[in-house]
Amino acid sequence: MTQQDKETSWVKLDNKCAIVTGGASGIGLATAQLFAEEGAAVVIADINAEQGKQAEQKINAGGGRAVFVPCDVALARIASAR
Repeated sequence: MTQQDKETSWVKLDNKCAIVTGGASGIGLATAQLFAEEGAAVVIADINAEQGKQAEQKINAGGGRAVFVPCDVALARIASAR
């Protein structure tokens, strides 16, 4: 998305926050990037710290707002099942 497109288009997720689990790679990364392009502040939650930090840097360098949080959602499921 060009700067002109950003200025002239309706930003669907402006002033919203999105949490993307698995956001460091693949479909999760693509989702995080799209959400950031649409104006959302993005929390990238992933087990892979190296890729998560890279995703955060890539989104922020492109003008988006992102933060990486190391997270293993499998542990949360185990804890909530007890």
